[in-house]
Amino acid sequence: MNLFLLFAGFTTLELYLLIKLGGMIGFWYTILVIFGTAWVGSNLVRRQGLKILEGARAEMQQGMMPAGAMLDGVCLLLGGAFLITPGLVTDAIGLLLLFPVTRIFFKRAMVRRAQVWMQKNATAHSFTHTNFGQPPNFGPGGPGAEPEDAQWQGQGNIKVDPYTNQPRYADDDPDVIDVTPD
Repeated sequence: MNLFLLFAGFTTLELYLLIKLGGMIGFWYTILVIFGTAWVGSNLVRRQGLKILEGARAEMQQGMMPAGAMLDGVCLLLGGAFLITPGLVTDAIGLLLLFPVTRIFFKRAMVRRAQVWMQKNATAHSFTHTNFGQPPNFGPGGPGAEPEDAQWQGQGNIKVDPYTNQPRYADDDPDVIDVTPD
């Protein structure tokens, strides 16, 4: 419901501003402004995109992850979408996303938002490298710990994980210690 109200309110604001602008400069000039910002925006996105692509390519050739270039690309994508969308507020946001000087603020906000999300979800999505192909084990000892209620079966070299109900073999899993007598 809140998302609906946000979109409805934003669309109403954009429509109101376009009607006001049309009353001030005329209908045809307002149409010209709408198409003009879309055209200028698409050209700016193309130029900035090529620069970002060159920078990302140079970073990858040096063996670095082009994280900054990827964030720039996301900003350009959003900026282009905002500029193509008719409206004055969307055009302003789109232009802010396209210029490198103002794009920095959006990139910082995206990084902060991603850090908060990762900290919030870190324990829910953590895993260990010892259980490839199986879901993470969140037993009482933490990720990768052997569950307390795991059951020994057969000759003693197989454990059944109670969370996945999958057998775990002592020979294949470094977390399982084979204690069977020889």
